[in-house]
Amino acid sequence: MGKRDYKIDLSELLSAKNEEEVSNKLLKIIKSYGVDIYKNDIISNPYFKSLASEIKEIVISELKEIKSHLKVELDGVEEELKKIKSSDSPDKETNKQLKSLKSDCLLLISELDDRIDDLKYNL
Repeated sequence: MGKRDYKIDLSELLSAKNEEEVSNKLLKIIKSYGVDIYKNDIISNPYFKSLASEIKEIVISELKEIKSHLKVELDGVEEELKKIKSSDSPDKETNKQLKSLKSDCLLLISELDDRIDDLKYNL
């Protein structure tokens, strides 16, 4: 999502009529954008700032749960790779696909770690 989308989401946040709407719009912003995009707008408003700290913990918890699921999948991929490696006639195409999947999982885990750190230390 780009700056233009963020401006629309920020406008919707600013025009929210009740706490539930504010919480939902703020949750959407925190989930959708990097901290550097929205930090100044959120921190400058004491009400948004107080809600953001609560929402931040919810988002971090969700990201950690996703990361945990990815680690389980990664373990399964590594097990399958071991089976293929120890096989008498390894399937090279499956091996290639599993290695690619393993790489994707590792990249996603790294991105989740970066996003968690961004929320923890910059918001």
